[in-house]
This record gives sequence, C-alpha cells and structure tokens, in this order.
Amino acid sequence: MRLTYRTKLNYEHRIEDVPEIEDRCKKDHPHNNVEIIVKVETTSEFLDFKTIKDKVEEILEDFRGVNITDKFGLGTVEKLAFHLGNKISNALNRRVDLEIWETEKYGVELTSKECLVKTSHTD
Repeated sequence: MRLTYRTKLNYEHRIEDVPEIEDRCKKDHPHNNVEIIVKVETTSEFLDFKTIKDKVEEILEDFRGVNITDKFGLGTVEKLAFHLGNKISNALNRRVDLEIWETEKYGVELTSKECLVKTSHTD
C-alpha cells in the first residue's frame, strides 16, 4: 500500500549532449504545470499526508521557475526524476515511486528500486 501526493511544478531546461534530439529541445525551453506524483511506501508506522506534502514542497521549492540544467545540471526529465526521487526518499526516510509528467502525453516513472537511497523502511 502507498500514500499518494500530487503537485505541480514549473521549470526550464535544455537537453545537451544528445545529437539525435530535436533542435527545439537543445535550447532553453519551459515546462509549465508539470505534474509530480509521489507514492510513498506505507508501513505500520503512521505517516501524515501533511508531512509528505511539506517535505515534497520544501524540496520542490528549489526547482520552481528555474533552469534546472543551469542550476542542477539536470537536462532530462529522467535525471530530474532520479534526483528528486532520491531527495524525497531521504527526506521521508521511506521508499518512494515518482512520476513526472512534462506534458499530458509524456512522462517518466521512477520506481523505489531504482533509487540509490537506503532507508530504514525496506521490503
């Protein structure tokens, strides 16, 4: 069972060092109303929805409205998912799955098994 929290994020980025990518993605471009879905592993230990919201929003604040390629070196949504998944897992001390939808059609899903974070709550 998992607890789920959804939120929105706006950021700008560019994709570098990928020759086959379209020209428009090689330039700085915005993504508005990006949907972030965090699914937190539950245990017998209580975890309040407000705690999830507060921790996730605190982490996302650094990413809001900035160029994530310039500020964090994150050019792709895959790199962003891995980075955020690890930060959120650490902050909550729980395994998390994370979905990031840059558009209505295109997104990425990171599973807790892909995170490098070691938490005290394991399978």
